[in-house]
Amino acid sequence: MHTLIANYSTPSEFQRDQYLTATVPTAFTIDRFRSSSLSVFADGPHTQELRLNNRIFKLLEEFSELEDNWDEDEANAPSKIALSNGHFVVQLLTSIGQPIFNTAPGPTGEIMLDIRDIANSKSVELIFYPSRSVAVYFPENGRPFQRDFQADNLPEVLRWLNQ
Repeated sequence: MHTLIANYSTPSEFQRDQYLTATVPTAFTIDRFRSSSLSVFADGPHTQELRLNNRIFKLLEEFSELEDNWDEDEANAPSKIALSNGHFVVQLLTSIGQPIFNTAPGPTGEIMLDIRDIANSKSVELIFYPSRSVAVYFPENGRPFQRDFQADNLPEVLRWLNQ
């Protein structure tokens, strides 16, 4: 066993800023979200490739480049407000280790985030419209239901999903 461990190389020096994490209080309004109790943990650009939900961040960036009629069926380009709110919630979910299954633009400028439990038996779709946001719950058994969503509701949404 010692021989196996000895074969691993350990860098002798680490750059201090590589491991710093900043807590940014969100007691300000980001478009239509207001939260005084949530924090976002931001990491440096060097960890971009290893970050949880990196694919979702890249998709949101691609959605920002869509123009009206992107689906050739007269869909509106994603709203800047919807994109901003979606990005903010992705940062929050990433900071607490909650993976996001998928994201997609909608025909009226909305952005949808699909979050699932580990067993893929329940899911919640967070949908960010230009003027409001909703959470659509898909239980394991029973009918889906919908509620208004704000960033302060995120802990409640995740409790329901992961219980």
